[in-house]
Amino acid sequence: MNTSISKEFSGRFAGSLYVAASLLLLAYTLVPAFDTIDRAMTRQASLSVLVAGGLAVIFPWRRVPRWIQLALPLYAVVLAIFLPGMINADPTLGYPFLLLVFVWLAVSTNFVCVVAFFFFSSGVMALGMSLESSVDGDRILVAVDTLFVALIVGLVLAFTMQRLQRAQVRARTQRKGLEVLITAVENLATELTTDGVGSQVAQYAHDLTGAVWSTVVLLDAEAEVVVRYHCGDVGDPEDGTWEMPISVWGEVRRGGMMVTLPREPDCWMNVEGVGSVLWVPLRGANECLGVVAIALAEVPDEVGVFAKSTIRALASQGALAFERVHLTLSLLDQLLRDELTGVGNRRHAMALLARVGDGDGVMVLDLDHFKEVNDSFGHDRGDELLVQLAAYLGEALRDQDAVARYGGDEFLAILWGVGEKADEVTQRLVEGWRRRTPAASLSVGVAVHESGCSANATFQRADAALYEAKHRGRDQGVVFQADDPIPLGGRALAVGAPFLAATEVDVDDGSRVSRA
Repeated sequence: MNTSISKEFSGRFAGSLYVAASLLLLAYTLVPAFDTIDRAMTRQASLSVLVAGGLAVIFPWRRVPRWIQLALPLYAVVLAIFLPGMINADPTLGYPFLLLVFVWLAVSTNFVCVVAFFFFSSGVMALGMSLESSVDGDRILVAVDTLFVALIVGLVLAFTMQRLQRAQVRARTQRKGLEVLITAVENLATELTTDGVGSQVAQYAHDLTGAVWSTVVLLDAEAEVVVRYHCGDVGDPEDGTWEMPISVWGEVRRGGMMVTLPREPDCWMNVEGVGSVLWVPLRGANECLGVVAIALAEVPDEVGVFAKSTIRALASQGALAFERVHLTLSLLDQLLRDELTGVGNRRHAMALLARVGDGDGVMVLDLDHFKEVNDSFGHDRGDELLVQLAAYLGEALRDQDAVARYGGDEFLAILWGVGEKADEVTQRLVEGWRRRTPAASLSVGVAVHESGCSANATFQRADAALYEAKHRGRDQGVVFQADDPIPLGGRALAVGAPFLAATEVDVDDGSRVSRA
């Protein structure tokens, strides 16, 4: 059955043909020239056909299977062949109505139904003639001509409708593909992480093509795999490694697309249900960043131009998104990094302080007599000492902890979730720096953030602990205790909320400005 035509339309179309036939029968009774027909019987037949047509027009076809509509042409064929004899009219009067039956079949069904109704109509017509006492040769010739003309018209229309249905399906598929592509472009334009871009490109490539699986591969200059993002069941080799096929990379790197068989010598993609693999370059503004590999169920010759075009557009947008994210993170890194020491700068310190939560430790560090180092040995030696301290903090603290230089020889460290171990970490940090016999000792103040307390208040407590360490003779660390007097009017490091999002953007990429 032709599913491009709704059941409601085909049923009402058939009903309208019935109504038209009933009105034509009624017109016969009003024409004096048709004096041989049984006018009363014709009116009754016209009324029955009109009722059948009206019922077909208002019948709720959507609630019943489509094949039930085949009763409409069956009834029409019987009427076209037997009704003329019932109303005492020329037996060939109903033959033209057979053409309408085949037109409806061609529009509403398919080739099979048209051919089947040709044989059904031939059998019914032969049965009708056999019931008559005599049939002349001219009438048989007209009947045969009518049936074959109806068959040809029906087949031509059925072929046309089939082409139209395929075009509609293709148009719907392409429209959905464009909608997916538009959504992909919009989402990629706002994505802030490389992992997010890679995952989205893999997902949208899978959705656009209906692929078995898709994978986004980022490569370095030596064609070594940097990272991969998957969607679908990707069958990796037995050893779990993945290498870019050299023959494919050579073509893709120049900006070309390739469609390969999954079992070609240097392609390991031997996955059940895969007929071909489409390779699309992730081409940025200046270079090829990698490739999008899409495993399709179709063989290479069946991969359409539209699919290739949309995937190429998606890959181009993905490559631009990768470059944009890298550039954004690079700019943020420069904006939030201290040029001398490589750790975060004051802006980063403000952003870190804005993120502290219950149980996090705020550590303030200061080099003792740093001015004397500058005065005695020069600023170059002082700068060298700052660099040494930043490197030491990066080694001594945990990977998840964060360090920033917020001015001169003063550093801020955030010890995420340190809690009751703050004192232990502080003493270990001071002792480790002392063992290095530096040009200046280190004083440290720490406060553990509590819920209900502002970040600046916690910073002031840590700053007060730092001054207490200096008051006690320097070269030591002090942890602010709950029963210590709360400092009033101490220094405040203004929390930089505008930079909070910037520091959270690239946490998953491992590029957050946190330590040397």
